[in-house]
Amino acid sequence: MDDLRAALVESLAPAQWEWLRPHAVDGRMVLVSVDLDLIDVGVAVAQDATAIVQGWLESGSLIVADAAEIARRDAGAATDESNALIVQPFVLVQDLVAPPAPAKV
Repeated sequence: MDDLRAALVESLAPAQWEWLRPHAVDGRMVLVSVDLDLIDVGVAVAQDATAIVQGWLESGSLIVADAAEIARRDAGAATDESNALIVQPFVLVQDLVAPPAPAKV
């Protein structure tokens, strides 16, 4: 596991929405809550730790980007500061700054 963790740490990189968008459209972009460690999530996905990943999905700590998320990001409602980690076939994305809350009408 130490080799896997080291490889993931090395492959962690900043990413911009323009680069991430095609992965979101293909259903392969997974948003990772700032409450989770991105490397820990990458290890769990790489090791096919289904129960752990399913728990994060059910709690909302992991969210597969959908059409609404793509539209929100296209409209500039998300931060441009994100880290990405490729764990085939997924791209795990964690925003470094929480996106602004929607305006109340």
